[in-house]
Amino acid sequence: MSVNNIDLDNKQRKKSILAGVYILQGYIMATDLGAMLAIPKTLEQFGAQNYYGILITCYVLAMAIATPVGGKLGDLFGRKNAIVAGTAIFAFGTILCAVSPNFIGYFTGFMIFGIGMGLMLPLLIAMISDVTTQTEFPKFMGYYTSVNNVSMLIGPLLSGVITDLVGPGLVYVYLLPIGGIALWLINKNYKGKLVSDEKPLVDYLGILFLILSAGPILLLFNLGGTAFSWLSVPSLALIVLGVIFTLLFVKHESKCKEPIVSIELFKKPVVAMGFLRTLTFMAYSSIVSSYLLLFAQQGIGISATVSGTLTLPKTIATILLPAAIGTWVAKKSIKGLKTALITAGAAVICGCMILGIGAGTSIAVIMIYISMVLLGVGESFYFVSNLPHIKSLLPAEKVGTGISINTFLSTFAIALYGAIFGGVLNGFNNDIMGAFPTICYIGAFCAFLYILLSVLGVKIPKKQENGGKSVGA
Repeated sequence: MSVNNIDLDNKQRKKSILAGVYILQGYIMATDLGAMLAIPKTLEQFGAQNYYGILITCYVLAMAIATPVGGKLGDLFGRKNAIVAGTAIFAFGTILCAVSPNFIGYFTGFMIFGIGMGLMLPLLIAMISDVTTQTEFPKFMGYYTSVNNVSMLIGPLLSGVITDLVGPGLVYVYLLPIGGIALWLINKNYKGKLVSDEKPLVDYLGILFLILSAGPILLLFNLGGTAFSWLSVPSLALIVLGVIFTLLFVKHESKCKEPIVSIELFKKPVVAMGFLRTLTFMAYSSIVSSYLLLFAQQGIGISATVSGTLTLPKTIATILLPAAIGTWVAKKSIKGLKTALITAGAAVICGCMILGIGAGTSIAVIMIYISMVLLGVGESFYFVSNLPHIKSLLPAEKVGTGISINTFLSTFAIALYGAIFGGVLNGFNNDIMGAFPTICYIGAFCAFLYILLSVLGVKIPKKQENGGKSVGA
């Protein structure tokens, strides 16, 4: 097996690797969100507007299922090799989207693009972990988060202009040279070495069981209540299939020598509680991404233009704050990490409560802006503390696997809460004015559970593994 093991002989090489990671992440996120913006016009060219929902659902499935696989492949074959392969898959998918003459080719390209996206998400974070010490990791995760959010802001803006002026095809490929530069930086400077001569064992059966277990559950969360009723034969069939294959997946992974998802990690209470924190924290994200704009436009009747500015305070906060907070956490070590975890939950509780309380008032828009600032603060503290804590508890050979599990759970949680909040909306007869406060209070309650898990489950090792030295491949 290839444990990621690297000797960083000078600071310049480390800086070059981190620069490559940040640039590559920017390329991926800007391309991804730009592609989402270009979908309607692309489908219009093919006369396939009715397939929008199917395309997005399948893309989410492909990305989510590929995420655990990406982390494990990085642990087995080395992070650099896995990143090169993941970037190649991602780029091939975008090129296919750009040149396909029909919907079938475009759909195929979009699924390949989604697989590449899923493979890359945990790998880049794991590479940051490889080339930084445990103490440094929160600081560099802060930089990563800021870069990520800048890309999420700039990508759609550039893609919108390109789509209107040239057409949607160019949106998928115009950033390819940027990705190439990033990959060159990583490939040149990331000098890894194998620490074992054993041939890596890929858990192909585990991948199959992962698809068959996660697929039905994610389909249920994405299509339930829209394509079919929650109380229907398709819903029941997906639940049964999901449960059966999940049990088979867990049984297989428990006995597998190199499992895609290490069940052993869940047997460690502090690690399991870290993963539970991820599940509980992400409720607010589903509110912001799926229900805030619906409430703003249909509930209180504000224009689409104003609605587009509602999340801007959150975006600005998550661009400006993570690097500074991460640096502070790195200096404060254990105490700072735990404080950041609790602060993240407290900020989200306040943000969700303000959203819920202000929903029926005459100053609802002002309350939304205030809540977005608080949610941005909470998100900034979360991303520089939650994953660094989980990572500190993982053995070196399981870092990629652990990060990929956490990333998968984030995607899974957003889909789960989307389904729960959809059920709440249905319970209010699709009255968003009535349902929105309840949805926000559920988000606040989940953040409260997150704080409890942070207080009870955070136990940072006093002695860091490897003497605080950077390890990686």
